[in-house]
Amino acid sequence: MTIHQHVIRLGKLEAELQDIAGRVGGISRVETRVGERYHQPNVYRKHDFSLPSKVLLVDDEQYIRELGVELLTDVGYEVLTATDGEGALELYREEQKRIDLVILDLVIPGMGGKRCYEEILKINPQAKILIVSGYSVNGPGQEAMDAGAKGFVGKPFDVSIMLTTVRNILDED
Repeated sequence: MTIHQHVIRLGKLEAELQDIAGRVGGISRVETRVGERYHQPNVYRKHDFSLPSKVLLVDDEQYIRELGVELLTDVGYEVLTATDGEGALELYREEQKRIDLVILDLVIPGMGGKRCYEEILKINPQAKILIVSGYSVNGPGQEAMDAGAKGFVGKPFDVSIMLTTVRNILDED
């Protein structure tokens, strides 16, 4: 059987196929793999207990938040979301001991991403922040990188690049 779709929930698909194979006679093996146009397989780590407990995703675009939540929860992260800087700061203050990474859009309502970034660093100078923006890395993104952001991913983002960047930042000491 071949499935030709964008498969974001690879782990769930694999589990469902294994279950079906167990109930159907004559199937000896089920194999799932990611096509070259989709996610890179090394991003999906089963039973990786080193994954962080929480990621704070800050973006005013509902589609980006929903996609981010789906992608990040599918690989084992718990995700909090905020639509503006004030909401992000409130969540960060409440959960800062458990938030391992902040994924922050620079263009958000209220105080904006740059000021939100600065305020988070005042609360915790070691905060790991990944900037996600439609701006190029050479503009406001570079300013954030110079101020200590751990990474930058441009919008629209490639899913495998996003997940790999998140993992790399979290693996840093």
